[in-house]
Amino acid sequence: QQASLKKGKVPKSTDETVYRCHSLRHSLLRAKEFLQGVDMDGVDRVLWEACCQLCEAIIVVIHGSDGGDKSDDTLASREKAAASIIDSTTQLVQSARTSEGCSPSTGARICQLLPDRIVPLFVLLETVAGLFSRFGWGKRKRNTKAASGALADLALTFRDLLSDMLCAMSQYRSFGGGHNTVGVGLESLIETGAGLGVVEEDSIRRALKEIISSRELTEERVDPFLAQMRESLNTFEEP
Repeated sequence: QQASLKKGKVPKSTDETVYRCHSLRHSLLRAKEFLQGVDMDGVDRVLWEACCQLCEAIIVVIHGSDGGDKSDDTLASREKAAASIIDSTTQLVQSARTSEGCSPSTGARICQLLPDRIVPLFVLLETVAGLFSRFGWGKRKRNTKAASGALADLALTFRDLLSDMLCAMSQYRSFGGGHNTVGVGLESLIETGAGLGVVEEDSIRRALKEIISSRELTEERVDPFLAQMRESLNTFEEP
């Protein structure tokens, strides 16, 4: 099989690979149907679509495109198709960076996105990288192979998104002054709230300290995952 790859020929399909690719394609169709019928915010939707596109890239590389003239199904055509899909995925991730999903006010949203979208996207990206490497499109060939270059661009854009999220989480924790303390601005807010006579000052203060404490916990429960993924993505620009 390795010899055929060096000659630019596609590997011979097996019953197992055909079955798995058809199964993945069916799952993608179901996922797209689900996407049309559910209400998602901007960053959630684009990261969902990004995961779907990486699955499509896997199918194209292993099985080729459905339909068309199979005589034109070469390793070069598969690489070109995969690179095009990855380029589109990069645009999706870039759009996530410019959405409100990475603003300091959405730290709680980032906590939700981490298991739902960020980790799956990272795992899929690493899976595609491993697949590309088997076809001779490894990380170190980003300057000579279209698929490698496209995947490197995606990985580094994703890395920038993770950096944005880490910055947002830091600002999210600065609410009230950070480090489990109530800042000067919130002291004024407490006095104003207590002055309304609806809730006692001690009750407001306890509630705010609980909020601050819960946000501080994200430094050890969220940030390490984002930082580890970001560090791993640095390998896509190593010489």
